[in-house]
Amino acid sequence: HSFWYSDGAQWHEIGLTSDRYHIIDGDEDTRIDTESTPDEDKIRFTIDGTELGRLDKKAFNLESENGALFLGTNSGKKNSIKSNTTAGDNTAVGAITLQGNTMRSENTAVGSASLANNDEGERNVAVGSNALVLNSSGSNNIAMGTEALFLNTTGSENIAIGIEAMYANTTGVSNIAIGYKANANSAEGSTNIAIGRHSMQYSDGDNGIAIGESVLSNNDGIENIGIGNLALEDNTVGNNN
Repeated sequence: HSFWYSDGAQWHEIGLTSDRYHIIDGDEDTRIDTESTPDEDKIRFTIDGTELGRLDKKAFNLESENGALFLGTNSGKKNSIKSNTTAGDNTAVGAITLQGNTMRSENTAVGSASLANNDEGERNVAVGSNALVLNSSGSNNIAMGTEALFLNTTGSENIAIGIEAMYANTTGVSNIAIGYKANANSAEGSTNIAIGRHSMQYSDGDNGIAIGESVLSNNDGIENIGIGNLALEDNTVGNNN
């Protein structure tokens, strides 16, 4: 058996060699091999002269020249050695994930558009649709949840877990937010810990600790601690509580 295609006028056999174990393009540098050695029982994928994939009954192994893995439409679009980029060891799964990355390494993006605009940030982890989508140079961030750290651009060393957790953060550093919309509207606050649904949601203060639902949710002060549901919910500018 062989594979054929029609150009509208006549039928042509696709580059199938006489031994019928290979599908090869015109210059023979891109090919699919099913028998590199007798009874090997592997399918090998070669692109532009480099073997990039092997499939057997145990696993599908993918390789790249710079240790990267991209799955999804335009995922890692600019991450290419042939484009003279230096980015390596990045993993992106989902449409347009890490599509703008050219320079930095060791980023992981899972979910549509996560880390889509990253250029100079490195060692970031974004899991969830639009997580860290606008990040440009922030590094060492962890965002897990839809739109977590959505507006972050240069903020670094933040941990946001939950839908829209730290959504509005742009430049704040060293924050921890866990819970739905935890610390969601702080743009520049730093060194805060917010654990609980809506905790520190509208706060833009620094060095605060909020544990519980809606704790310190409206405070812009510094060095406040609130523990228990609704604790210091209505406090707006107080400090050192």
